[in-house]
Amino acid sequence: MPIPILGETWTWGLISVILFGILLFTVEKKAPSKVRFIHYTVFVLLVLREVYVQYLDITNHSWTESHSLPLHMCDISRFALMWLLLRFNQNVYEFLLLLGMPGGIHALLTPELTDGQGLNYVIDYYLGHGTIVVYPLYFFFAKKRPIRPRSWLYAFILGNVIMLTVGTINYLLNANYMYLCHRPLAANPLVIGEWPWYLIGFEIFGFIHIYILYKLFYYLQQRWQLAPA
Repeated sequence: MPIPILGETWTWGLISVILFGILLFTVEKKAPSKVRFIHYTVFVLLVLREVYVQYLDITNHSWTESHSLPLHMCDISRFALMWLLLRFNQNVYEFLLLLGMPGGIHALLTPELTDGQGLNYVIDYYLGHGTIVVYPLYFFFAKKRPIRPRSWLYAFILGNVIMLTVGTINYLLNANYMYLCHRPLAANPLVIGEWPWYLIGFEIFGFIHIYILYKLFYYLQQRWQLAPA
């Protein structure tokens, strides 16, 4: 079920994500020794979130292999973030900054509850998508973690490998993970046409997002005189 854009839930959801970002950046600046506690807390919350979502589907007798597996791009990005929160990894970081984060932004701007309805699902949605937007920005702007030359190419290739893998799983399970078989219900202006034509848009707009973000972040790190990783 799509969340109405500019509605109360949509607005408060975005405000909560922004407030979390302000908190994280403020603690990093004012009390950096305490920021690790926030990382571990977020990691635990994300683990509990995954367990809770699966538990709800099982207890509601709605768990199916074609719907309930964490195989959407934002699910994959959350697992990448969980890895990054425990131990920094350059490949995972670049994947999140150039591919996971823009996907999370689109999910926040055009939200769609795919697991169920109710406050618990709304909290779950904004926790899961807000963190994959805030944290890559935190590592770049607060921790000054640079990206490598041509990391745009790595992110684009990895994104296509993920799509091919998930697409194969969709075929085997008759599923629609990453919306590769049916277009999402949310009114995203970048999803153009019906299947399979909107997948071409996925490729084109995905590449544009990745490359523009790469040029922006690479330009900024050169201005700051950060050596590429």
